[in-house]
This record gives sequence, C-alpha cells and structure tokens, in this order.
Amino acid sequence: MAFPSAHLHRGEVVLRSSTPDEAGAALAGLVTEDTFRYYCTMYAKGPTEADYSHYWAQMQAVGHQPYLIEWQGRPVGQSCFMDHNRAAGTVEIGMTWYAPEARGTVVNPTCKLLMLQDAFDHGLQRVTLKCDARNERSRRAILGIGATYEGTLRCHHYACTGESRDTAMFSVIASEWPSVREQLEQRIGATHAAN
Repeated sequence: MAFPSAHLHRGEVVLRSSTPDEAGAALAGLVTEDTFRYYCTMYAKGPTEADYSHYWAQMQAVGHQPYLIEWQGRPVGQSCFMDHNRAAGTVEIGMTWYAPEARGTVVNPTCKLLMLQDAFDHGLQRVTLKCDARNERSRRAILGIGATYEGTLRCHHYACTGESRDTAMFSVIASEWPSVREQLEQRIGATHAAN
C-alpha cells in the first residue's frame, strides 16, 4: 500500500481522507477564534464552509494528504501529511488543529502515533513538525509526543495576521521511533486511565 494511507484508526480516533465539500461542512463550524491565530496561510478568524472547502481542495492540489479527524463518531479537527519527499525519505506532519473539546485528550497522542507509525512503516527516515515559535500550546504538544527541538528559523514566514513569524522546528527520526512510540503508548494509556 502506498504512503500516505487514506485511513488510519485506533479505538475511537479516526483519521480519514475526505472530499473538500465534506471537510468544509464538517470542520468550518468547529473553528474558534484562536484556531488559526498562528497559521501562515489560513485565516485570522474562522472560515466559512465554502472557504474551508476551497482550502481543503488547495491542500490536495499541491499533493498534501489532509485528514478529517473524528473522535467518538464526531469530527473534531484535522491534520495533514505535507511535503513528502520520497527520494529523501521525509515528510512533515502539520496543519493540525482540534476543536476545544478534543484538546488535552487522547486525540492528539493517538493521531501522532498513527501518523508516525504510517510514515516509519513505509520506510521514511524523518518526520518534521513545526509551529509558530510563539505558540506555546503547540510547542508543548509537539515536545509531549517525544519530538526533538532542532532550533528556530527567524523571520521564516508571515502569520495570517501579517506579522513576521519565527518557526520552531522539531523532528522524529526513524532510530528514535521505538522510544517515541513507547512514550505515546504510555500517554494514551494514562489518558484512558484518568477518564
């Protein structure tokens, strides 16, 4: 089977490919005021359903694999495999966001476990993750899955607000995957035990 997979799931968490119209209908209404605050290419405020459908189609048109994320049978966010370089054996996980009710739950560690597993099962050597350097919630989440901080690219992009953005860079490489996987399994188990 080719990378990336169109459907990934574990327990009540499902990541699946979607049409732009389905994604727009499912996700536009979940956007809160802070969802895209630190995005480069999205919206300072929430998009309409048509805006979101167009955005999803653009991601697919440039070769990204966006996933509609469902938890307990309901849409709760998105994530995406981006910039897959087959020759270099690399890919990025990005454009990730969750509705407020999914934040701090089993959803993020499960999504990252599934996506990292898919990447390394297909022989990739590196998965990149990055975020606006000001985005403390994303930085904590990325470090919490066991990724390694590699440094900050200064004036790397513009945020959707027009401000200059520094980008914090992280990665997981194939040799680290067994220990990162174990850490994610422990986090998922602890979250289930606490709920």
